[in-house]
Amino acid sequence: MNFSIKLILMIYIFVNLFCARVNKAQNTDLLALKNFIYTDYLKQEAAKKNLVVSNTVLSDGHVETVINASNFDIVARFDFSTRVQSNDTIWDIGFERFKVSTNSGTTSIGLGGSCYTGKTDFNSVSNSSTNCPISSFQVDTANVQVNVGNNISGSQAATFGLPYVGSPVMRDWYDYKIGDLTPSNKVYIVRSSDSFNYYKVQIKGYYNTAGTSGYITFWWKQIPY
Repeated sequence: MNFSIKLILMIYIFVNLFCARVNKAQNTDLLALKNFIYTDYLKQEAAKKNLVVSNTVLSDGHVETVINASNFDIVARFDFSTRVQSNDTIWDIGFERFKVSTNSGTTSIGLGGSCYTGKTDFNSVSNSSTNCPISSFQVDTANVQVNVGNNISGSQAATFGLPYVGSPVMRDWYDYKIGDLTPSNKVYIVRSSDSFNYYKVQIKGYYNTAGTSGYITFWWKQIPY
């Protein structure tokens, strides 16, 4: 085999090896893109599902709502006026596992917000102006740290916490002990996305009857300002 033929064969082998590597890289990138698109599609489909498990009107007129907020990537948004999940811009309170958000600030474009009444007795809160004047409402913020790794309350910022985007007021709705979130029974007031209505809210549970975490049970009732 003369030199020219050897050279051609070597070039041919090199080109094929190079193309194989390029195609492999392209295939890897294409697969990653496909996986990203499919994952995003699954998130959108999950968001379309009705995550509101139940709404029960109790004897004194307040509502007990159970909402499935167990998905790590989906915010279960709830509209008080319709009592259903909302996937558009009109919603009042949202849950993503232990994180709570309102339609305001960093989270969304609404005029909502939240305030802590200083009380743990749900029935003792009858209006907003007495417990939460306008100036006391706070909109959602980003980069707040909540401690979910120590035997302390969620209101205490952690050195090794998790990024928290949501209500800076309602981030302390629970007390945490290893493997367990227990409601602190604090009563909050949430302002609606249009800022015209006020609702007192008390989170009552984090687990469903099967013990699955991320199923938020909360009491709420519309109150006058």
